[in-house]
Order: sequence, then C-alpha cells, then structure tokens
Amino acid sequence: MRLTKLLGLLLPAVLLAACSGQQETVPIELNDLEFTLEGPLFEGPNQGQYVVQVDLPALLGADDLEVRSARLSSATVVPNDSLGFANVRSFVLSLASDNPEVGMVEAAFLNPLGDAATQAELSVSKEADATAFFQGSTFYLVLDADLAADFEGNRSFKANLVFDVVTK
Repeated sequence: MRLTKLLGLLLPAVLLAACSGQQETVPIELNDLEFTLEGPLFEGPNQGQYVVQVDLPALLGADDLEVRSARLSSATVVPNDSLGFANVRSFVLSLASDNPEVGMVEAAFLNPLGDAATQAELSVSKEADATAFFQGSTFYLVLDADLAADFEGNRSFKANLVFDVVTK
C-alpha cells in the first residue's frame, strides 16, 4: 500500500521533469566594455553608461532558446586612460532598462578600492536578478565611480563581465 502511494506521488513529478526540457547554464562574456565619465567630474559618484543590445541567437548560439534566469557571476574594471585609478574610492555596477516594470538593479560593487590597485574585482550581489534584462532587447550597464576630488576632464574605464544565463 505504501509503495503504491509513493509511486502515485513520484510518477507525476518524474513525468513533469521529463517534459520540462533540458536546461543549460551558458556563461555570457561581455568584454572590453568602455565606460566614459564625461567631465567636468565632481567629488562623489560620477556615472558612465554602456548600452547592451541583447541578441540571444548570437549570445546563446541558437535561435530557439529562451532565458529562464540570469545572474552576474563576475565583474572586473580596469583603467582605460593614463590616470589609472587615481582618486577613485569605489565602484558600483548597476543594470537599468527602459521598461518601467524593470527596476534598476545594483549588481556589483567594490568599496574601498585599494591605493595600489591595477584592476578592480567587484563583489557580485547574489540577490541581483538579471533575468528581465536578458529577456528584453536592450539594457544599460551603469558604472558609478566615487571620486575623491573634482576633475575637469573625462575618465575612462573598461569592464569585463560574465553572466550565467540558464536557458531552455
């Protein structure tokens, strides 16, 4: 009797899992993304932006896949000018969208940035869900650099990001 009940409970679960299709986690690398902070810059947070065009067939290598979930798994920022990280105290990387139903998400940060740093390995937020951004056609990466002093010119940085995208 117990075996019959157990089989009665397990059989629908097994059938559902078999019909749900294969899920796969695909790392999507976005490298050498240029962020320019347009001067004059002031002490405190200053933003640079990068527009990501979401082309799923090109990113995932197939036309018929859909994004089930997406999360940022690593983020590295390097200087893209001769100033290096001079007067940079910290970084915050956020995701934004034109879709009013998708709020801005703080995905990674580094605070404080070490004085002798040549690259910045940002701490990735485990709670930051990027799924809605990959389900649209465009989203924005916003890099906030907290500066210790005013600066008249522009500052430039490059970022290398990896997103873990689960597809079906």
